[in-house]
Amino acid sequence: MEDLETLASAISQTLLTLEVPYDAIRIDIRAGAVVINGVPAQAPREALDHAFQQARLHAETKAAGPGFQIRVHAAQD
Repeated sequence: MEDLETLASAISQTLLTLEVPYDAIRIDIRAGAVVINGVPAQAPREALDHAFQQARLHAETKAAGPGFQIRVHAAQD
């Protein structure tokens, strides 16, 4: 859980740095993921994907309402 809390904090900081608005960040303990809800459709997805890849994270994006939900996991080697 502590690793996911650290990951959620780092993701929040990345979103702030990239000026990406979002509604909420939550931790999905069962899936071992951090979930970002309410990312607008016009968010800089390419910059986000690059930031996650640089941090060796795997991000899954799916449409959710008017924007997107992003689920972030540690990358599997």
